[in-house]
Amino acid sequence: MGYFEAYRDEKKLLCSKCHAACLNGCMKAGHRGCVDCKKGWLMNPEKGCLDIDECASSVAPCKVNEFCVNNDGSHSCLACDNSCQGCHGDGPDMCDKCADGYALKDGLCINKQSTTSQDWTRYLTYLGLCIATCIIFQKNTIVASIIGLSVAVYVAVSEYMLNSLSNQNQLFQNSIDSLMRE
Repeated sequence: MGYFEAYRDEKKLLCSKCHAACLNGCMKAGHRGCVDCKKGWLMNPEKGCLDIDECASSVAPCKVNEFCVNNDGSHSCLACDNSCQGCHGDGPDMCDKCADGYALKDGLCINKQSTTSQDWTRYLTYLGLCIATCIIFQKNTIVASIIGLSVAVYVAVSEYMLNSLSNQNQLFQNSIDSLMRE
């Protein structure tokens, strides 16, 4: 039991192992050849043993702060990212809600403290661009003015884009939160 006749002639008989889904043996190769199906599999008269997606059931198979991964004949529960309070996949971009100490930015839950340091770093970079422009072009005020104006426009557009993306992500997160509460 657990094997089927794959080849036979006058001199030899070759047996092969049944598919992992088979219970009580099999008649031929693959999940279609199973006599019965093991737990986690469903017998389909035309297609044989089909994997049951335990993750798609109406009752969540995993605990809070875990997400479900379907495996052949089973499932696994994996821990959510530390930045998440509930999730639907792996990583800080799959959070249902951000955990305490984390904020949603550009679709990711990131540490609030690192957000502040990243903002300071960005502002210091902008200041460095302005100072470098003044130092490099101190003898030619017209070129310095044009490049300085270009830097200012770049900074303004960058900040506008960062803020509008952040606001769109916050609206999206609020929509998801309201749907999850229903």
